[in-house]
Amino acid sequence: MEEILTIANEFYQMNDITINKSKSCLIAINVNSQTKSEGLLMGDETLYPVAKNYPVRSLGVYITENGSKQFQKDRLKKLTNYMANILKGKPITDKQAIYIFNAVVMPMLEYSLNDMTLSEKECLKITTKFISMIKNKVLLPIMVPNALIYAKEAYDGGNITIEEILVDENQYRLTRKSLRNRQLMFLEQLVSHNGKILLHWQEITNNDRRGPKPGWFKTLENKLLTDIKTQVLSAEMQATLGE
Repeated sequence: MEEILTIANEFYQMNDITINKSKSCLIAINVNSQTKSEGLLMGDETLYPVAKNYPVRSLGVYITENGSKQFQKDRLKKLTNYMANILKGKPITDKQAIYIFNAVVMPMLEYSLNDMTLSEKECLKITTKFISMIKNKVLLPIMVPNALIYAKEAYDGGNITIEEILVDENQYRLTRKSLRNRQLMFLEQLVSHNGKILLHWQEITNNDRRGPKPGWFKTLENKLLTDIKTQVLSAEMQATLGE
């Protein structure tokens, strides 16, 4: 290692590059205590190994001498708790919260899992607060089994957004308030359980049955149905929903 650092220092000197050695950390793995006490010469300074359980950040992950990942796991839990606390007070639907988790939080968590794997119990521990927030959004008691949230037959966040179907950004912007008031975001909220029939306007959950059928719903009918009378979805859309 000293030979490598010597070559690196020569390269830095040749190219007039200054390295802030105070920001460098040394992790000593499988070495005796005497070697640790001697440290490692880096230019004019000597680096000494950090404590065996001290986490050193490298490319988004944390490395320790003893191989412990507890600090990294605690960071993942703090991240999900932080996001759950932010979203809990926001006027968004449970579907929108799930979308944010899948599109924003999950990539951040996955990046930190490049050098470790989690057990099912650890995953549950990390996401507990976020799951509780989802239950709160959907007006479910916190004691409801998590299996109800994961079961597609009982609760499905959906994969196809209504925005994707409407396509026209201006039209979606005008209908956004109407969708938000009815807590609608995904096409799956508007179709039957078997994914073959578009529900009638009066059958849709969180719908004000006294009001007229909105223009955005008529647009969906024109785009998705083969027969408005039977409300049967096109074969292409049925296949998409069945994937």
